[in-house]
Amino acid sequence: MRTQVIGLLFLGLTSLMTAQTSADDINVDDEINNVELNNLVISANSKYMNKAYDENASNTVKNLEQIVASFKIKNTSTYSSEFDSYLVNFRNDKTAINTVYNSDGTILSSNEKFKDVLMPHTVRQALYKEYPGWTIHKNSYHVSYTENRNVKKLYKIQVRKDGEKKNLKVDIVNNTAIVSTY
Repeated sequence: MRTQVIGLLFLGLTSLMTAQTSADDINVDDEINNVELNNLVISANSKYMNKAYDENASNTVKNLEQIVASFKIKNTSTYSSEFDSYLVNFRNDKTAINTVYNSDGTILSSNEKFKDVLMPHTVRQALYKEYPGWTIHKNSYHVSYTENRNVKKLYKIQVRKDGEKKNLKVDIVNNTAIVSTY
């Protein structure tokens, strides 16, 4: 008990000590002319990432969108300065991303479909609130991006209960999930 009291007393006294340098001793006029940022990547597709990328989406979606954004069309064997745009398809068994790049590598448009992804908590909560007792059978996440337009993000979901099934869509508008049937 005695060591605890002494420890608390010592801890209390340390908070009363002041810094070795006062605010008057700091020279705010010291010039910093250059800041070097190592490993900084400035993407030509930052517009795409700012609009299409959703922090709440599954890691699969986020990782694939980063691959699409960092794709270098000029490094491909099909690149020629004669063409204005290129259609690139990224596909696997659960993903289809069709992206149009201009000759500089900027994304002009992208249509994305991801099957059976982990849905964000807000989407799952909206579903369970609107359809209690229903189970999610399958889902897909769709992103439609066109440069200089609003991006469209929606989930298409099939829910089932007692042999009945419903097809739903959940629009993501300003990080809010809006459930409706289709």
